Amino acid sequence: MKKTLQLLPIIMMCLSLCACSGNTDSTISKKEYDKTAAKKDNTKEQKDNSEKQPDELNITQEPATDNTSPENNGEETAPHLSETDLNSQVKVKEYSYVNSIGFTWYFMEFTNNSPVTVSIETNVTAKDKKGKTIGAASESENAIESGYTVCLGHMFDSGKPEKFDYTFSVKEEDFFKPVLSDLSYETSDTEDKVIVSCTNKGTEPAEFVEGTILFFSGKKLLDHDTTYFTDKDLELKPGNTISEEFDYYGNKKYNKFKIYFTGNR
Repeated sequence: MKKTLQLLPIIMMCLSLCACSGNTDSTISKKEYDKTAAKKDNTKEQKDNSEKQPDELNITQEPATDNTSPENNGEETAPHLSETDLNSQVKVKEYSYVNSIGFTWYFMEFTNNSPVTVSIETNVTAKDKKGKTIGAASESENAIESGYTVCLGHMFDSGKPEKFDYTFSVKEEDFFKPVLSDLSYETSDTEDKVIVSCTNKGTEPAEFVEGTILFFSGKKLLDHDTTYFTDKDLELKPGNTISEEFDYYGNKKYNKFKIYFTGNR
């Protein structure tokens, strides 16, 4: 009995704690975005060229950095970023106008300042002067490359919105492949419409290539139009060029426009 203690084994046990993930909702609201944006040094806004007649702003600029290497066959090498990180690296601008039949259009221009290709989802509520919600709309876009800008439109067909509240979420793209860096375009402005010729300078077909144009007088949005640059296969094939017209129906003469493209493969 005196040796009992010498016969007792000593057992060491390791406990793993599973930490809760905390708040997983990475959706960012308009209020949160405005607060964050105020603390950052944003790049300079493009100069207002309202004196020029007309002025085209090229939205599909080449990105400043190259995230590919021969070793990974074109795959992005940037580290995986959380949705919260990505939300903070997307720049937002807002535009709105009422068209000739009384519908209100609200646009969100997104510039992807992150090092990776992303997808974006939005949710917008329109409110009257008393703060009552009178409309809601959602949109999404995929395969937005680093350094590129897209524009998402939201339509409200009733009431007279005085303000808009929004939330948006940004995720690293894990399904669609980007095509924006493969696209180039030329324009011809006739003062009542803009003719755009879009070319796929890449080596693979670009699918669902869509163009959106916003017409401005100074900083005021007057009208918009959208169209697809695709063939019967819903593609813009390598080396091919498709030309389309963007019509203008505003009452006041525009003096500049912005063009945006989307697409994927």
